[in-house]
Amino acid sequence: MTNGIIAEAFEMDLDDLKRRRAQSVRNVRATNGTISLEKYARTRQEPDWDDDEWQD
Repeated sequence: MTNGIIAEAFEMDLDDLKRRRAQSVRNVRATNGTISLEKYARTRQEPDWDDDEWQD
């Protein structure tokens, strides 16, 4: 249900969903299903979280 809501909210079409699912499957295989959210964010070049006050 959540996936359907997100797909509708972002107006994703079926081809985009298939492409994203295929990418997710490749990621799980490459990492054996173990990757932290923080590590993923860092690989996506997210801003540095080390200075966030809420994490202290």
